[in-house]
Amino acid sequence: MLLNQKKNRVVAFGLLLLTLASCSEMKDQNYIARVGESILTESMIDDAIGKNEESKIFREELIRKWIEKNLIYLSAVDKGIVETEKYSELLENAKLEIANAIVIRLLIDKNTQSVTNKKLEKYYVENISEFKLAANRIKYSQVSFSSKSIAIEFRRKLVSNDWKNLIEEFSNRDALLFSSQNNFEYIFNILPMRVRIELSKLEENGVSRVIETSQGIFTILQLTKSYKKNDVPEFNEIEIDIKEKYIAKNRKEVYNNYIKQLYSEYGSEIER
Repeated sequence: MLLNQKKNRVVAFGLLLLTLASCSEMKDQNYIARVGESILTESMIDDAIGKNEESKIFREELIRKWIEKNLIYLSAVDKGIVETEKYSELLENAKLEIANAIVIRLLIDKNTQSVTNKKLEKYYVENISEFKLAANRIKYSQVSFSSKSIAIEFRRKLVSNDWKNLIEEFSNRDALLFSSQNNFEYIFNILPMRVRIELSKLEENGVSRVIETSQGIFTILQLTKSYKKNDVPEFNEIEIDIKEKYIAKNRKEVYNNYIKQLYSEYGSEIER
């Protein structure tokens, strides 16, 4: 799901740059960037990438790219490029691509908003063979400290405490560098190698010794669940994977049905 959100932001980012590269004069609006008579407003950025913390990086990049593209456009105007036949041809193609992208995005968004758990569970049961694991995959938690003594203390307390509660207890320690819970990864994707090797030694619910994963970084691992190649994890373990597959399948069907509808409405012909 997070992956799809990021992809959507990237699509919006590209479309905004294309459609606003030489936007018209809008003197009555407040703007955050201006090149010549073209302006970029806060609402344009919000529409493209939202207002969450993660979008801040996209925001700065968007502003920079928008300014650069408009500067280049002014240069193209001065050189007479926008008056050439080649420019007109490329502009028409760009309009076609933008219109296509917007229509398809709106169509897909409209048809994927109502994805419920009930639909996903049904899809999971009916297509369960699609969710066989391609390789060994494990669910694990990880925490790293800059202090070996605090890492040892954490591991000692973990014997009689819940991982989540213990992380909260240690959250105000300056030595806490990183923590993650219930990571669900294929073993071959886990890095660094030292972590992968240590996890391979553990039984389910087992806790690793304190290991120095890199200089001055002391890590503890806990293996929650282990799956073998061709196992099918429970629905709740792979709900994100199921949703991504379901949406991808739904998108393809929606697109194909829409194209059929357009053929019947507008028709087409190919001269051979």
